[in-house]
Amino acid sequence: MQNKKSIHFRLVLAMSAMMSVMPEAVFAQQPQEIVGSMEQLLDSRKGEGTVMEIKMSVPVVGSMAMTVSTLGARSKTEIRVNERTIVSWSDGQTVWTYEAKTDELVIRDGSAGTDGKTDFLYSLTSTHDCRLKGSTAEAWCIECTRLKSAKGKDIPRKITLWVDRKTHMPLSVKTTLSGAKMSIENIVFGCSEEDVTFDSSLFEGVKYLDLRKQTP
Repeated sequence: MQNKKSIHFRLVLAMSAMMSVMPEAVFAQQPQEIVGSMEQLLDSRKGEGTVMEIKMSVPVVGSMAMTVSTLGARSKTEIRVNERTIVSWSDGQTVWTYEAKTDELVIRDGSAGTDGKTDFLYSLTSTHDCRLKGSTAEAWCIECTRLKSAKGKDIPRKITLWVDRKTHMPLSVKTTLSGAKMSIENIVFGCSEEDVTFDSSLFEGVKYLDLRKQTP
């Protein structure tokens, strides 16, 4: 009789222990769900504009640091490379690039080189297989590998992504894109149209080089 009570007691303890950990196991988010929540957040607040810090290591050119502000089709990029600072504005059709060292403003047709380079963050769940690589109390570390079915030159093959557990904001993104190593950090929402629009009145008297095609 004593043995039966002892066995029963041990079973109750074992079941209680299992029940205490079951909620975490049952309700734990899968990597694809975590990344999906991040995508939804970025998409829902896209209209506010984003500002992010990007570091790149480019063959021949070397290392550069950028602050990229984006609002709709407009963007502003501040590039720091080899003790030079270059600022570029783009509206998707025209690019204005100013370098303080030469005091020269170059205008050309097209879009800035950074335009669209971070668009892959909005579609990872459809282009990549996402797997949990590690985690801390504050964030998940997720490794994303491009699916064979995913097409496009601006879709990285592998991405290491740190996502905040509370907000689902991307804290850090590391990848290689077009042969350049890229690290994205300090992503925040909020920039105005004035922040990303070229203002010619600020550059009166500088040297202009207009490379746009002249319309007849």
